[in-house]
Amino acid sequence: MWNRLAKLSFKWRLAIKLSVFGLATAAILYPRPDLLWKQAGNLRDLDALIDAPLTSLPEINAAIDARLTPDATTLDELAAVERFVWDAIRYEYDWDNWSNVDYWPTAAEVWERKREDCDGQAVLAACILRSRGFDDASLVGNINHIWVRADRYYILGPDEAPTLVDDSGEFTLALPSLRNVLVGVAFVGEFPVVRTLLLYVVALALCYHPFRRIAGFGIAAGLGALGFLLLLSWAPHYLNGSIDNVTFSFVLGAELIIASFALALLMPRLVERIRQERHRAPEIDAPAAVQAASAAIASDPELTPKSVRSMPV
Repeated sequence: MWNRLAKLSFKWRLAIKLSVFGLATAAILYPRPDLLWKQAGNLRDLDALIDAPLTSLPEINAAIDARLTPDATTLDELAAVERFVWDAIRYEYDWDNWSNVDYWPTAAEVWERKREDCDGQAVLAACILRSRGFDDASLVGNINHIWVRADRYYILGPDEAPTLVDDSGEFTLALPSLRNVLVGVAFVGEFPVVRTLLLYVVALALCYHPFRRIAGFGIAAGLGALGFLLLLSWAPHYLNGSIDNVTFSFVLGAELIIASFALALLMPRLVERIRQERHRAPEIDAPAAVQAASAAIASDPELTPKSVRSMPV
């Protein structure tokens, strides 16, 4: 199989490699394909997540009312809903809660599990707010965080301008800011290390194919592992706010990871070129060599055949 792949044209090899990488990525990031399929439907209709039947709404609203005073304002009510959700739903990443890297549940699923990340907490909060008369309550978010808009107010830790879900609750897609990109990269420190390394090794092996020398792959993987460790040293400090920009560790780590892929792609060609140079025979100018040999024979009696020397002039 390995040799057959190596003999295919570049386009076919590229198509096969991309397919293999896609399947491996899906298996590593979404080990539960049933939830991945359900997720696709959920994202097409966010209102269905919020308006999903939740039989516990009466008791939930009773608990929130108990936190309000008779003269509570709209802001007080929103704050009470926010605090109730944070108290009732423990924060937990989707990869720990659902096994998949991301899953947007219904309000009923959130309440049943009592643990969720920001998107699940936002879905439940919007569901509660709609039941309390905030009919325009909707989800807002970017690539790293989801929060809730109700009336002209925002709760659950509003972040920068939305790039995934806008103020109308529509699922859209826009370019994120540099800060959001860096936050996304910093989450490499929160995601399970084994799954991250598996994804990296698969990608590196596909770049390295069809070369077979394990030593070369080890060198490339070693560079990437060092880069990964440097990113891990930067990530928690960026997430907790102790630093607000890239550092030398981030830059060097990113460069080492990029260099590992570049090395995996270029090493087979470099080694093959070196091998050809070593086995290439020195080029000889045949006419010059014949003339030199003839001159040597003519000038040295010992090299001249006896029959030639004994001939009369």
